[in-house]
Amino acid sequence: MQSEGETDPQYQELDLRNIPEPPVYTTLEQYASLSNTKSDTNTEYAMPGEIVLSFQKNNATEDDKQKLTDELELLKTVGLHKNILSLIGYCTKTEPVYLLLDYMALGNLQKYLRDFRKSNTDNYANAEGKLPSLSCGDLLSFARQTASAMVYLSSKKVIHGDLAARNVMLNDDKMCKITNFGRDLDNLRGNGNDNKMRLPVRWMAPEVLWSSEFSIESDVWSFGVVVCEIVTLGNTPYQGMSAKEVIEYLKQGSRMSKPNCCNEDLYLLMMNCWSQKPTRRPKFKDLVRELEEMEREKEVYVDINSAIGDL
Repeated sequence: MQSEGETDPQYQELDLRNIPEPPVYTTLEQYASLSNTKSDTNTEYAMPGEIVLSFQKNNATEDDKQKLTDELELLKTVGLHKNILSLIGYCTKTEPVYLLLDYMALGNLQKYLRDFRKSNTDNYANAEGKLPSLSCGDLLSFARQTASAMVYLSSKKVIHGDLAARNVMLNDDKMCKITNFGRDLDNLRGNGNDNKMRLPVRWMAPEVLWSSEFSIESDVWSFGVVVCEIVTLGNTPYQGMSAKEVIEYLKQGSRMSKPNCCNEDLYLLMMNCWSQKPTRRPKFKDLVRELEEMEREKEVYVDINSAIGDL
């Protein structure tokens, strides 16, 4: 078991006073030309490989550029962890500016889960004619990897603020990497009843909705909602309720009921995350330990067939 802040040796935590800068490339062509270059053994950043997919925003405003700069600085500060979408390198010397990140072929976790459910209900198949496969173990692994990423972010004193399945990415090996952390807290602060703001109400802890009090503990609340998304194969939390109804529901002290597809132990983990008092919620390191135990026990914590039919 890894303790809080500890990571896989390949992604060891670095002393920020000595952390090497990620490689700086003048152009993407320069980045691509280095694809066959052996990495420097003194750097913690892998040398580049193939550029698989790129996005460019035309007519970027100064605000857009500032947000990109802020994201770059945050990614540089956070450093490397196997369950975080980490920075490979960046191009800042010429316009446009680029950030180079891992390619996550399976997309975000929410869509992946929903596509799996669709593949089993509507005879949906992907472009290769293959149907995705999922087991109870996969679902527990998604939850555990997400919690492990949050252990690391907690050790860096970084609050995610928008932890949700849509912000968990998957690669070909079903490795989870969380993204979009710590960027929009200022925009998310405010009253959940403000109709002018688009807030992720269904993932927000009560103290965030009432008082804009973001914390690691409010991230734990959101994690409980992510676990519910995972076990229901991407169902929208608080199914059938409007955002306003969700707020009123939480004001009454109510919580989402147990999904039919998961057992009591896994539901208890969610409920602990949804404790009214932030200090009574579990630590992420304890959630990792609990999920690891569930994975080892090989019990059916999630009934996949039931989840497919439970909309």
